[in-house]
Amino acid sequence: VFTIAYHPTMLHPSAVFLPPGAAAQKEVFRMIRILTDSASDLTATDSARPGVYTVPLSVTFADGTGGLDGVELTADEFYAHLKVDKVPPRTSQPSPASFIELFEEAADAGDEVIVITIAQKLSGTYQCASLAAAETDATVYIIDSETATQGEAIIVREAIRLREQGLSASRIAAVLETFKKRVRVVAIVDSLKHLQKGGRLPAAV
Repeated sequence: VFTIAYHPTMLHPSAVFLPPGAAAQKEVFRMIRILTDSASDLTATDSARPGVYTVPLSVTFADGTGGLDGVELTADEFYAHLKVDKVPPRTSQPSPASFIELFEEAADAGDEVIVITIAQKLSGTYQCASLAAAETDATVYIIDSETATQGEAIIVREAIRLREQGLSASRIAAVLETFKKRVRVVAIVDSLKHLQKGGRLPAAV
């Protein structure tokens, strides 16, 4: 259960994800594209907005199965594994190549890109996006959300709101760097089991 504290002008929170290569099939919001990763748990409504793209992380279970989060693996399938697996699943950040594809498409269209990633302390996604940006001619602004899940999604929605107000990409990026400091996520877990399995808590707790 998550209790979210967010800006009063935010749109209501929740995702449909783009598989690699699907960016060209989506209606493009000219000039500013907003990219995030699947850790943001965007809603289908937010994901379907023009010029909003989600790069999936990958999930691997103990038996070697898994797939791209939200593309090859649904939330229901993830939680079904979580109930029975004794070893927690592993997640991997997107490859730089997955970002490069989207950045090059933006550059070809003359668009700028704002990237909002899961916290650097939790994943290498920010680093991958940075490496990718250095390999292209696109104008890219990368924001470390310093959070995940709905905290990250709140920052994405703020970026969308600011874009709709007509702010430039550089201005949006600057505002988000301040805005993210006000985002807080408070979570209450139903069970300590998965925290113990993942080594976050000792078994004696």
